[in-house]
Amino acid sequence: MQGLYFLFSIWTIILFYSRTQDRLNEKFLKLGVLFCLICCSTFTFELFNFQMNVAFLLSIFMISYDVSKLKFSEQFIHFFKGLIIGMSYSSMSILAIYDPASYFINEFFSISLMTTVLAIFLSNHYIERIRLLIIGLIQGEVFNFFTYRSIKVQYIIGDLSWLDSLFLTIVLITSLRLLSLNFSKKNLKSGKLVKN
Repeated sequence: MQGLYFLFSIWTIILFYSRTQDRLNEKFLKLGVLFCLICCSTFTFELFNFQMNVAFLLSIFMISYDVSKLKFSEQFIHFFKGLIIGMSYSSMSILAIYDPASYFINEFFSISLMTTVLAIFLSNHYIERIRLLIIGLIQGEVFNFFTYRSIKVQYIIGDLSWLDSLFLTIVLITSLRLLSLNFSKKNLKSGKLVKN
């Protein structure tokens, strides 16, 4: 069922944010954006003979605003690294249609795992990894659209399956970060105990 992973992932993120120690204004802003994504995910619009999900367009605006605050050289690096993730995402999405293994291996999990590994290799910082994933998956979805358009197949840009892949990947990379932080804390505590 399309959108199931998206809803599960986004509600997990909402629960996570509701427990953080952020200022009340920041917390409401983050939660508001997430609720807005849920609402927008049900709507599509048509422009110049192509259909696009409103949540996809909102994601473009949000990541563009975030990246615009960086230096030009950093913007270019983000674009290039995102392109690597995007090409990999697009290739794997299209191959999954013809690959017999896709009947046994969940497409969303395999795509999420591959893009997560790429983001980890391309950056050492958590926030930058999230940026790269969003940029990469947006670019990959645009590649998919032009690929399907070339064979005259109707394709909705940023549909629920794209949102599934994006948010499942974000939850996966966030879980890995939390595990690494917990592991570091345990190592730090055990190191202090040994010294004492």
